[in-house]
Amino acid sequence: MKVVVINGNPKRGGFTEGVLDIVTNRLRERGVEVQTISLAHANIQECIGCFNCLKTGTCVLTDDTQQIIQLMKEADGFVIGSPVRNCLITACYKRFIERITYTLGFPLLLDDKYTLAISSVGYMGGKALSKRFCGLQDVFRTRLSGFLFCGDPGESTPVRSPGNFGER
Repeated sequence: MKVVVINGNPKRGGFTEGVLDIVTNRLRERGVEVQTISLAHANIQECIGCFNCLKTGTCVLTDDTQQIIQLMKEADGFVIGSPVRNCLITACYKRFIERITYTLGFPLLLDDKYTLAISSVGYMGGKALSKRFCGLQDVFRTRLSGFLFCGDPGESTPVRSPGNFGER
């Protein structure tokens, strides 16, 4: 089994990276092949809105996105972690979503794959936003196998939706 772990947090260290490290180690202990991607450190250019990718399946920009798309096509599932800030996904995660939507989402190339979504939110809400985007639920329609949402301890109690990641 192959799993791609995607960190959508532009900040090194912290909650998101720590949780993704725990999940990555647990998967490797179980013999899963894991590829980790930090979107903050990947070369992902801004989408220019030319829609060549929608028309032809190929983006005109040359950066790390094509390699990430290939890894995602080959993967059995994903673990995606990202904070929500001011009710929005991070800028590096949004840029990533914009670049993969027409090549992976519209042709439904991920709809048979599982996703474990991990999110952290400070003061402003964002649980639904996290589930939709970190869980690749909107356009991509992956199978959400689990969802871990952690808010500010002063605000709310962490909520976990049980899942069966990787079990078909």
